[in-house]
Amino acid sequence: VAGAPPADAAACRDAWRARLSTLARALLTRVELVVFRLDEGEEVHRVFEQHAGREKALKTLWNFSMPGMQVSACDLIRNLLVSYVRDEAEQERLHGTYWREMEARATGGSGKPFDLESFFMAFLHAVGFSVGIRPELYTGFRTWISTGVLAEVPADDAAAVLGAIEGALQKMLAGAHKWEAHVHQRPPPPQPAAA
Repeated sequence: VAGAPPADAAACRDAWRARLSTLARALLTRVELVVFRLDEGEEVHRVFEQHAGREKALKTLWNFSMPGMQVSACDLIRNLLVSYVRDEAEQERLHGTYWREMEARATGGSGKPFDLESFFMAFLHAVGFSVGIRPELYTGFRTWISTGVLAEVPADDAAAVLGAIEGALQKMLAGAHKWEAHVHQRPPPPQPAAA
C-alpha cells in the first residue's frame, strides 16, 4: 500500500497472502477441469448425454447429491438442438431468439427446470410423442427431432438443417405461449369462511 507505514504494509501483504492461499487451496481441492477431445464426426451433445447418464448412475448407486451444476433434460435438449447447427453465430441467434423466450414463457419467469421439463413433456404429448416419466424426456425429444423434424432433411445440407431446427423452435415457442396461458392462470386463493 503506497504511503503506508512499513508495519501496515507488512500486515496488508500478509492478509493478501492468506486470502490468496485460501483461494488457491479452494481451487486445487474443489474445482475440476474436464477436457473432452472429440474425434472427427463426434457430436458435442453426446458428451452431455454420457455425463448425464454417469451422474444419474452415481446418484442411484450411492444416493448422494453431486457437487456442482447438474445436467437436466432441458440442458440436454438445448444442447441437442444447438449441436445440429454448425455456425456459432446461428447457434447464439437461435438461443437468444427462441430458447430464452421459451424458458421465460414455460417457467413463468421462475427459471425452474422442473417447469420447463413439464412443458416439454406436454409439448411432446401434443405432437404425438408420449413420454411417461421424466427420465424418458430427453430420449423422447431426441426421437421427435430425428424421426419428425429432421427425418427428410439431408444431414449435409446446413441451410436445410438450420431451417428445420428453427421451425422446431418456432413450434416449441408457440407451444410455450399456450402453456404459459394455461399453467400460469391460477385461481384466486380461497377466502376464509365468514364467522
